[in-house]
Amino acid sequence: MLITPHVLTAAALAKHSSSFTKNVLIIFFIGLLSHYALDAVPHWDVIVGRREYLQTGIFYGSNTYLQVVLDFALVALILGFLIKRKRFSPELVKLVLIGALGGVTPDLLDVVPFWNDLTGQIPILAEQQTVHEHAHVKASFQNQLPSHTGVWTQIAVCILAVLALL
Repeated sequence: MLITPHVLTAAALAKHSSSFTKNVLIIFFIGLLSHYALDAVPHWDVIVGRREYLQTGIFYGSNTYLQVVLDFALVALILGFLIKRKRFSPELVKLVLIGALGGVTPDLLDVVPFWNDLTGQIPILAEQQTVHEHAHVKASFQNQLPSHTGVWTQIAVCILAVLALL
């Protein structure tokens, strides 16, 4: 799944979770769990993941870095706009950003080529990679769906998350 739906969903969950907890570890963990839940939904990935890297030795295509930068820029603009428009308190901004960080952490640990090999050697992070891999929707299922399904699921997730942040 792209970065934008992961971050927006985790941010929305953090916003609504803040009504019953201000504990940053709980908020981060909620964001983290949302990542695995979203990866179980059929989706479209721009980034070549760890499995493909191990199979092919090729981590990124020629334009993947640009796509990732644009994805991060898009979610930063959306979150920045919503935070400013809704005038979130500094405490809520902190919790929303911590939740958002939790939402993107599995991908940061698992698919960034600069440290991917290193994180695979640290036992707890290697276990996270295994959990992350198993959380993904099975290719055998997703391949039976129309190819555009994954794009629409991400659009729907983003719309729902933005509505929840309003």
